[in-house]
Amino acid sequence: MREKSAKFNIQFEFYGGYEPFEKLGKEIIEHGVSKGDSHELIITKCLEEYEVWMFYRENEIS
Repeated sequence: MREKSAKFNIQFEFYGGYEPFEKLGKEIIEHGVSKGDSHELIITKCLEEYEVWMFYRENEIS
């Protein structure tokens, strides 16, 4: 039996105001480490600074 595959396109756009991600990301990481946040939580907080769009067959998925 042949497996069907699906192709998705995911687009990320940084939305951090006027600060570059390098500066904002560093602040998020340093703050999280000083508070004892888990690595997963720190990564999640960094990713929250991005807008994400997913497309399937050229149609945006909401």
